[in-house]
Amino acid sequence: MAKSDRAFRALARSQPDVVAEMLRVLVPHSLPPGAAFTLDDLAPTQVDALPPAMDADCIARVGDDEIRHIEFQGYRDTGFSERCVWYHVGTALPYRGKRRVRTIALWLMPLPKGQSRNVMRHADISVRVKTIVLPNVPAAKLLANPKTACFAAGANAGGWSDQELCMRVAMSLRQADASWPERHVAVVAALAQKRYDAMVAAMENVHLEPVIIEDLVKYGEERGAAQVYRNLFADRLGRPLTPREHDTLAQRIAAVTTKRLHEVMFSASPAALEAWLADPNTT
Repeated sequence: MAKSDRAFRALARSQPDVVAEMLRVLVPHSLPPGAAFTLDDLAPTQVDALPPAMDADCIARVGDDEIRHIEFQGYRDTGFSERCVWYHVGTALPYRGKRRVRTIALWLMPLPKGQSRNVMRHADISVRVKTIVLPNVPAAKLLANPKTACFAAGANAGGWSDQELCMRVAMSLRQADASWPERHVAVVAALAQKRYDAMVAAMENVHLEPVIIEDLVKYGEERGAAQVYRNLFADRLGRPLTPREHDTLAQRIAAVTTKRLHEVMFSASPAALEAWLADPNTT
């Protein structure tokens, strides 16, 4: 999911306290007690030797002498280690002698084969990294803190079903009046564990506006776009689609924009959805 980093960046920039709480839960010794977690405007693109321009997911000052660099990775990428090294080095250069940079890699998927956990290298440069694999983290641990509940949708469900986990996440987000970036991260995290449908349904059940993510396109390519939409429409209707509705939906997928399809799917009532699928001439 190449857009997972965008979700995390948006959350980090708007609510750095959520990222700080995530570190306190998952890496307890990463933030000293009482230390401020302040986003830094510094970007590796300020280093002339970095073509093309790249953006780190989160860089923050911690206390008086440290920097936390965090990457939120949701897809296999052979260039990930190289990027992390340059982000780390590019961040460390302006602060040499003043602040120590610590890099944390938060994976939304099992660590790819061959991906280093503790040290990342490029050419002759080595960087120590703290790696967290979210699917290995107990979801209950993240749900215990309202600020980290958005990450729980991508964690280990333990004895809960996907539906139970997603409902717990949605309820926590609802009770905390979660922001759009928090809901966005929750949906992206759920998608990484193939819980997208369950997460959307849970959000609707607790009256949270679902987040439509760009990764749904990729998700549709992997599972078959028509099947994805059939499942989502069936969830909204509370029953399987009829053969005629299957045919009408397939025509709509080919004829209308994605924006219009999502508008109908998530905004219309079940009765309106039935009417929309019953009349092939309505767009």
